[in-house]
Amino acid sequence: MKEFGIAMFLVCFLVSNALANDTEIIDSAITETLAVMAAIDLAQSVNMFDRGSQELNPLLSEAPSIGEMAFFGLVSVGGVYLVDRHMGPSRFKTVLLDSIIESEKANIEANQNVLRYGKRTVPDTIMLIVCVRL
Repeated sequence: MKEFGIAMFLVCFLVSNALANDTEIIDSAITETLAVMAAIDLAQSVNMFDRGSQELNPLLSEAPSIGEMAFFGLVSVGGVYLVDRHMGPSRFKTVLLDSIIESEKANIEANQNVLRYGKRTVPDTIMLIVCVRL
């Protein structure tokens, strides 16, 4: 069941590109990257909760259901999609999207440490990383 939910999560974003033109495919790469990362995070979270870990995100409960986590992921990725598609090119958009991707990457790495070593190597908080291209 978990694998089916993750697969459906990815299909929502990947299938849309089958009908898109080349420009739309390039423009949606950020959203697809985040969708894949969100699916990885979801799978890690489910695995961690099965081992007794608690959710750190204050927008979710300490023990959210798979459905709640998947819905949160879809809303988050949907928000990034809207920003990516409808906000014109700007330095703010670049900083925002790069920061979201890097923060999710750091979260995945922290989750992997919990799964591998049984503890976090960073404080029990949600990391928000700000990325600025020079």
